[in-house]
Amino acid sequence: MHSVLFSNNSVGNYINVKLPKLELRKFDGYILQWQGFRDQFNSAVHQNDHLSDIQKFSYLKSFLTSSASSVLSGLTLIENNYKEAVILLKQRYSNEQVLVL
Repeated sequence: MHSVLFSNNSVGNYINVKLPKLELRKFDGYILQWQGFRDQFNSAVHQNDHLSDIQKFSYLKSFLTSSASSVLSGLTLIENNYKEAVILLKQRYSNEQVLVL
């Protein structure tokens, strides 16, 4: 179990927290691993209503390496860019024709 440190400072409806380390497999851009990564990330981070978009974006960037990381290289770590990052990754890796062998 990871401990979470809460503070009285909040942004919007979210409490500032020190993000615990998550154990997810990193995604390097190998398209056949995209679906598994996406499903794990969605369950652990994306669908977590207790995290702000900037926290989700921070997690997302930490799980990307190699060519997958370069997809988001032009996006700075700000809250508004999380949704854009998700769109860019889906456009790049959610190719159903490649996934059906």
